[in-house]
Amino acid sequence: MSTKTPRSRGAGRLSVAVALGTVAAGLTLALTLPTSSAQSRPVPPGTAEQQPGTAQQQQPAPHVMDFAHGLNAPAKQQPPQTAGTPVAVTADGCDHAYGDINVCVPWTFPAAAGTAPGAGCRWLLAHGYPPLAVHGRDRLGLDTNHDGTACDHGDAGAGG
Repeated sequence: MSTKTPRSRGAGRLSVAVALGTVAAGLTLALTLPTSSAQSRPVPPGTAEQQPGTAQQQQPAPHVMDFAHGLNAPAKQQPPQTAGTPVAVTADGCDHAYGDINVCVPWTFPAAAGTAPGAGCRWLLAHGYPPLAVHGRDRLGLDTNHDGTACDHGDAGAGG
């Protein structure tokens, strides 16, 4: 019959565990500590000095995939260009021969503007339009003095 008590059996297991832990810690420490040997240290590329009796390591050449050099498929043909859909000059209701491209001078003035000479300029000035450069034909007859600017001083309905 054994004279050991349950407490002493547990102490034996504990001492074995401590011994194994100490061995594992020592092995880990030995593997992670730097050594003084020059061969065990990493050397940055391009700075390695060739040791006597060792071959210098060469950088391998890149492998170029050449499978795309022999493509013989014809280029994709573009569909023929069409002239497009014709859009009427009056589609937006603006006569773009006056002012900047973003200015919309009505193609026809409202009936309330009247038909008297200068009525178009009076209507435009009353609605906040500045004097407008005339680009091409003065279809509405707003540049009555023919100076290239509609509804400025000297034009009918502009005053002055």
